[in-house]
Amino acid sequence: MSKRLLYVEDNFADVTLFKEFLPEHIELMVISNGEQAQEYLGKLEKNGSLLPELIVLDINLPDISGFELLKTIKGSEALNHIPTIMFSSSSNERDVKNAYSHAANGYVTKEMDIDDYSHKLKSFIRYWFKTTELPEVIQ
Repeated sequence: MSKRLLYVEDNFADVTLFKEFLPEHIELMVISNGEQAQEYLGKLEKNGSLLPELIVLDINLPDISGFELLKTIKGSEALNHIPTIMFSSSSNERDVKNAYSHAANGYVTKEMDIDDYSHKLKSFIRYWFKTTELPEVIQ
């Protein structure tokens, strides 16, 4: 059975790289801004559709920031159980604390070096899709 991952990211290069390391059994939905992601999740919630089993958010998004989207997700009874990871180029301690204070399940810093980036992304995918148990998404 495939796993569903929602990746909210406005940088095409980051999305391309992310896809490159994603196993085929993971169904990826990419949305490029916070407002569209909020609408998409709201529709899934309202329609009783299958929710993603993992959400990955960039911080700096057009319209609604990743932090605002995180607050919406964690404030929703239907969505708050979904592990939500911040994936950002910022390693600023304030951003990290802000993410965890709003119930992020993890904070991953994007690396600038391609080898470091690929190693971190492979580790991320291995952890979330092979090591941990994700909650079944039942509405």
